[in-house]
Amino acid sequence: MKPNKQNKKRAAPAAVAVDTLNANETMNVTIRVRRKKSIEPALKRGKRISHAEYENNYGAAESDLALVSAFAQEHHLTEIEVSPARRSIVLTGSVKDFEEAFKVHLSNYRAADGTVFRGRTGGIQVPQELEGVVEGVFGLDNRPHATPKFQILQQEGMFANHNIVGSSFTADKITKLYGFPSGMTGAGQCIGIVELGGGFRNADLQSYFSGLGLAKPSVTAKSVDGGLVAPHPTQTRRRPLLLQSG
Repeated sequence: MKPNKQNKKRAAPAAVAVDTLNANETMNVTIRVRRKKSIEPALKRGKRISHAEYENNYGAAESDLALVSAFAQEHHLTEIEVSPARRSIVLTGSVKDFEEAFKVHLSNYRAADGTVFRGRTGGIQVPQELEGVVEGVFGLDNRPHATPKFQILQQEGMFANHNIVGSSFTADKITKLYGFPSGMTGAGQCIGIVELGGGFRNADLQSYFSGLGLAKPSVTAKSVDGGLVAPHPTQTRRRPLLLQSG
C-alpha cells in the first residue's frame, strides 16, 4: 500500500515545543471526502436544493465512506460520527495511531500568549486507494484560528459621537439607521449564528429583550465538533458553536 502525499511538508509551528504530548492521549480528527458530483452547475442555475436532495445528489458516496472506514479500522481508529451530507467521518484514537495512519509527527507547542496547542510536522499521507477520495484531514493540528474581532471603544482617536461614548446600538436602532421595513417581526423564521468564542447567558438575553419591550426568543445552542457555550471572558473555545433562534 503505497502512500499518497496530500499536501506539502509542514514545518514546525512558530512556537516553543513542549514535551507534554502523551502518545496514548485520545484525540479526534475529521476526514472530509469528495462529493458524488459537482454542485457548481446547480448553483450557477440558481437551483433551490432541499436538504434531502443535497445529501442524495451532492453528499458523500457510501463507497467512499466505506473506504475511509476500512482505512480507520486498519489503523485502530474508531468512527464516532459519519455524515454523508457533510461528507465527513469523525475518528477517535490515540496520538500514536494517528501519527502512524497519516505519517506525521505531532507535538505540543506553547504560543507567545501562553496557549498550548497540538501541532504537526510532515505532510499528511493517505494510501493510494484514498487518492482523490479524501479532500481534507482536520484536527491533527488544533491550534486556535478564530480570534475576537471586536474593538473596545476608546475616548480618543475613535470616530464616535463623544456624547454616546460607552454606549452601543440596539437592534431596533440599527433597523432605523438602515431603513429596514417596519412591522416585520421575524415570526416563523429561524436564524443561525456561528459563535467562535464565548457564548450567551439566558439571563443576559432576558434582560436585553426586556429592555426592548420584546419577548425573549427561543435560543438553542447546537454543538459543532465539540464546541460548548463558554460566556465567561477567561474561557476560550476553539471549536464552533451554532446558535439557532426561532
